[in-house]
Amino acid sequence: MFRKLIKSAFPTLAKSQKKPNYEAFAQSKATTEVDATSPNEAQQNVSASSIPSIRFELGQAFTNYLFNSEVTGSHVDEISQFVKQQIETIITTQAKAIINELPVMPATITDLANQLSSGDFDTDYLLKIIAAEPTIAADVIKLANTTKYKRGTKDITDLKTAFVTVGTAGLLEGAIYGYINGYKPVTSAYFKQFGERIWQHSQNTADFTQEIVKRQAPEAAASAYFVGLIRNLGEMVLFQLMVEAFSWVDPDCRPNALVLKQIIDKYSIKLTYIIAKTWQLPESVLLPLAVQIKATNVTQLMSVKDKHPVAAANYDANKLSQLIMLRQSQRIDDVALEKEINKLINVPATRKIVEKYMAID
Repeated sequence: MFRKLIKSAFPTLAKSQKKPNYEAFAQSKATTEVDATSPNEAQQNVSASSIPSIRFELGQAFTNYLFNSEVTGSHVDEISQFVKQQIETIITTQAKAIINELPVMPATITDLANQLSSGDFDTDYLLKIIAAEPTIAADVIKLANTTKYKRGTKDITDLKTAFVTVGTAGLLEGAIYGYINGYKPVTSAYFKQFGERIWQHSQNTADFTQEIVKRQAPEAAASAYFVGLIRNLGEMVLFQLMVEAFSWVDPDCRPNALVLKQIIDKYSIKLTYIIAKTWQLPESVLLPLAVQIKATNVTQLMSVKDKHPVAAANYDANKLSQLIMLRQSQRIDDVALEKEINKLINVPATRKIVEKYMAID
């Protein structure tokens, strides 16, 4: 996907499928130690890059889960450090180029997001714009027939019945599923389960964000779901970019999970925001992401909870999904789970969600 970008970042590296080109690596490393881009230029290219990112206390544990603990180490080798430096240069100076490599979002999804963000949408119009995109309509109908929504034994075959079954959240999920799911990282020899797990995390985050918001600002529930669904899009994109870069530098090099985590922690939500803004998504989607970029800790988010309930709910939902997936994989116990829940912003709501999911298991 990012072949042109990677080729420009590693111009002196000759890709070999047989053996690493360490001489080219050393030469390229020597020529790239000094970054020619001035701080002002980098700031102009990606203004969000100077804003501190939110860091989760369980971030490393969840990264271990996504990547599988056996490939997550604390040592960063020389090649990994080199790849990290080059990728950071791409992110901070060529963010638009990254987005240009991504599939174009269908206008239908943008239109759908704008309609649902108003809180006073026309159902017939929603169905009309979705029906105009056969692929999206098929995804909505397919979703309505999954165990998540289907209640009877009869198959759902038309869009209107599907909408009655899945509701507005399901309509969004079905409409955006095929598109966002396309960003799910390709299977990697080292991180075989990452794609499925990060997509499940995105779905959880969407469900939890909406569930929390329903208790505080029900009129924002549809937009909240959209925010949750795309929140980890930047993480998917960065993972794919890093894996492709490692493969280009040295096909035999084992991608360093610690380096991946450092890049994701620093740039993930910022990249999600830039992508969402490029797509011209409504302010109701952009603002919760922007608030989380600027907030540096739970205390700050707590102070703006009433003004920005979706941002606070999305922060909780993202971390809650991490906690639940870790608990389901038996990587944390109930005591640790309860301790982390008590650190969240909407503790009563998040505790009820945990109880619900643990009961299902």
